[in-house]
Amino acid sequence: SSLKETHKLLIAGSLKDEGLALSDLVTSKGLNNNIIFLGYVKDSVLPTLYNACEAFVYPSLYEGFGLPVLEAMSCKIPVITSNTTSIPEITGPCAITINPNNIDELSFHLLSLLNNPDLKDEFGNKGYQRSLQFSWKLTTDKTIEFYNSLL
Repeated sequence: SSLKETHKLLIAGSLKDEGLALSDLVTSKGLNNNIIFLGYVKDSVLPTLYNACEAFVYPSLYEGFGLPVLEAMSCKIPVITSNTTSIPEITGPCAITINPNNIDELSFHLLSLLNNPDLKDEFGNKGYQRSLQFSWKLTTDKTIEFYNSLL
């Protein structure tokens, strides 16, 4: 299967080791017009990027909390992310979770999502609703509730 429309892949984050090798590969294959390495992106720019994208792909191998996933979900952007670490606890069934080491699985789900506007809308809306369950106020309230239960 292939994409019905042309898309650009934006890769954000500082480039080190494997990232530099990937950048070199993209250049050697002449794909710089379709795959763009943004480097480090300031927090103030992230909402613009989230809101301008068709999907947010985050195949993380190691994650503390998964804040980028939650940020994308709060912008109604469908998310494809890892089925490992703490991420599935954050996304619940409101994101497409994949084995981050399985390229075929990632490719299949990304093609499905980008070629199906209804699926994009479904996961964008489900993710947004899920993101509403997370806030600093809610975290503070739950922490106070927990401490009160200890007293």
